[in-house]
Parts: sequence; C-alpha cells; structure tokens
Amino acid sequence: DEALAKRAKAKKAAAELRIKQRERKRDRARAERAVADAVARLTKIWLVEFYHQEELRIDREKAEAAIQAVRDYEARLLREDKEMAEQAIRLAKAEEEKREVAQQLAIEAEEEKKRLAEQAKIDEAAAKEKMLKEKEAKRLAAEQRAKEEA
Repeated sequence: DEALAKRAKAKKAAAELRIKQRERKRDRARAERAVADAVARLTKIWLVEFYHQEELRIDREKAEAAIQAVRDYEARLLREDKEMAEQAIRLAKAEEEKREVAQQLAIEAEEEKKRLAEQAKIDEAAAKEKMLKEKEAKRLAAEQRAKEEA
C-alpha cells in the first residue's frame, strides 16, 4: 500500500513536473514570440523612420538642387544684363565718336568751303586784273598803232 502510494505520489509529481515543464515551454515560446514581435515592431518603426528620413533627404536634395538652379539662372540673367549694358555703353560711345567725327568733318568741310570761296574770290580778282591789264595792253597797243598810223 505504501509502495503504491509512493508510486502514485511519484506519478503525480512526475505529471505535475511535466505540466510545469509544458507551461514553462509555453511561457518561453510566448516570451520569444513577444520578443520577436517587439523586435519586428521596432524594426518596422526603424524602417519607416529610415525611409522617412531618406525621403526627407531626397526632398532636401531636390530642393537644394532647385535653389541652385534658380541661383544659377539669376546669375546668368545678371551676367547677360551686365553684358547688354556694357554693349549699350560701347554702342553709345561709338555713336558719340561718330557724331564727333561727323561734326569735325562738317567743320573741316565748312573751313574748306570758306577757303575755296576765298580762293575763288582771289582767282576772280586776279582774272579781272589780268583782263584789265589785257584791255589796257590792247588799248595801249591800239593807241600805239594809232600813233604809228598817224
């Protein structure tokens, strides 16, 4: 009887031990699943944050590229405006030089015209004097002939 009771007690203790081992195994499995779920959630959170940061970085790079493109465009416009202003200044200076040359040529032409007019007066006066001398010479020659004939 006593042996049977010990045996039954041993069986009962063995059954309780197996139950406890199964419970521990289930608890360990639950804990491992909880850890795996937590790791998965953290990994998901990390990946979402990583992709979000990556999207932000890409957006920031795009924005910086757009800003640089605008700055380059503005610099090009300023450079072109400066070149056009310099060209306009050069053209204005060339026009001014042309006006000055034309004015100088007009002054020289006017002076040449006056000189030619004075030369024409001198030539005309010389021609008149020559004509007068010729007339005088003809008259004297006619008088001489008249004296010789008389």
